[in-house]
Amino acid sequence: MEREKGKIKCPRCEYRGAVHRVSTGIWHCRKCDAKFTGGAYYIITQRGLESSRISKRKQRELEVIEE
Repeated sequence: MEREKGKIKCPRCEYRGAVHRVSTGIWHCRKCDAKFTGGAYYIITQRGLESSRISKRKQRELEVIEE
């Protein structure tokens, strides 16, 4: 995983430069007013990426079962 340098991109509106850290692990976008969680110093963490992959895989499995 590559560490971001410079302005952080909002995961919701994808605007660069409007995201700032409210407190440890809590981030806020000034443009779209979204609040989200992440790491203490970086928005994306290795553990968060792993959780996203697992949840996407489980969702695909549920879709296959429903069909």
